[in-house]
Amino acid sequence: MYWVSYMIYQILFTLVLLSALAILPVWRYLQAKHVNLWLADYLRGVLRRHPRVKGPVHLMVLVVDHFELNGHDDRLKAWIEDYPKLVDQFRDADGVRPQHTFFYAMDLMHEYELEALQPLMNDGYGEMELHWHHSHDTAQTF
Repeated sequence: MYWVSYMIYQILFTLVLLSALAILPVWRYLQAKHVNLWLADYLRGVLRRHPRVKGPVHLMVLVVDHFELNGHDDRLKAWIEDYPKLVDQFRDADGVRPQHTFFYAMDLMHEYELEALQPLMNDGYGEMELHWHHSHDTAQTF
């Protein structure tokens, strides 16, 4: 009877060892992509049971693009003139109109474009965030 429990122990040990060996490359890949920094919190949030909500449900929408006009002044004019007209009719539950974040490329910057967009920021239509293209960088210049 002892040999049966020993065999079960050996089988379980082998299964655990093989599972660990199979998971190790996956875990190393996740670490290389820095997924290990947020995966546990994400899974806790997904697995947590949320109570059923009675009443309004909040919906958040995020649309992301790079704001690169590349000298197209007609597009700049459309943003300045048409965007406020388009979104003024909408408000969230707190009375705030839709917000647009302009991801503007610093290496393609034109001062007059930033100056032209500034009134939109001042009037509460969004914000400006600058980003930098690194396609031309090397390890030394980065």
